[in-house]
Amino acid sequence: MAISPISPLSLSIPGIDGIKGINDPQKTTNGAGSVTQSFEKVLDSLNQSQSQADSLTQQLSSGENVDLSQLMIGMQENDVNTRVAISMRDYLVDAYREVMRMNI
Repeated sequence: MAISPISPLSLSIPGIDGIKGINDPQKTTNGAGSVTQSFEKVLDSLNQSQSQADSLTQQLSSGENVDLSQLMIGMQENDVNTRVAISMRDYLVDAYREVMRMNI
């Protein structure tokens, strides 16, 4: 009796998709390029979720029929994306400071 392998899970979380490329061993780009691209993807996702949350909030405040659960999900998604972007920024600033402390 043959036992089939378990397939890996594939989760897609908006805003975090940009982080996948950081540790991809198949990429041949230099480290600075991949980090820059990942940070740009996270910032693009943050901008997109911010505009979506703002749009839903404006629709609600103008009296339009808006699904409250979609509004709350959008706002939480924006909060998570903001936290990811801030933590990436802090990590990059710490790495820069560490490089600047090195003796030549």
